Amino acid sequence: MDELKLTGNCLKASRPILSFDSTFEGKPHLELIKQTLTQVFSTPEHHPRSQPFVDHVFTFSISPDEKIWFRNFQIVDETLQLQEIGPRFVLELIRIFNGSFEGAVLYDNPNYEAPNDKRRMLKIVNQNKYVNKKLHEKVQVEKDISTKAVLKEKVEDPAGEIFNAVPSDEAAKLVAAKMDKNLKKRKATSNGKQKLKKKKAVPEC
Repeated sequence: MDELKLTGNCLKASRPILSFDSTFEGKPHLELIKQTLTQVFSTPEHHPRSQPFVDHVFTFSISPDEKIWFRNFQIVDETLQLQEIGPRFVLELIRIFNGSFEGAVLYDNPNYEAPNDKRRMLKIVNQNKYVNKKLHEKVQVEKDISTKAVLKEKVEDPAGEIFNAVPSDEAAKLVAAKMDKNLKKRKATSNGKQKLKKKKAVPEC
């Protein structure tokens, strides 16, 4: 965020120095743009309102996606130290015509994408997301229905029949009698222990 403070300053009527990136010399359409920017931003010679001194620099640079960045810098002192004044903006080339907004097309930017096309692509992406969501919900519902149908079906389980076998009446009676016998033994032993404790508690005369 410190970069965006733009603390530089310059005089209103001073002349700017135009600085172009070396990329402008590599392609014909960029050379044409360089000449156009030079004619737009440079100070005409012997202009009545121009001043005979220079204290800021206009820089034009090409980004990797072939967009033109404009930045304005102040020349701080004689050591040519620069400090950004602002504003800064980005230019994107669409077409170059032979005339003023008319004529034959000299250059057409193949990487340019219109805002309407971007919005249309976003709508298509969002639409696909909605369709995929609905398809997923439909598949999930069908899966739940099939799972419930499988659970309702009765499947023979021979192993389960062995482990879930119900004991006969005689076996149940024997087990119950054995449990009663064990319970009576426990009660008898507990009563005997209580009697011994009482005898020990009686003092001798």
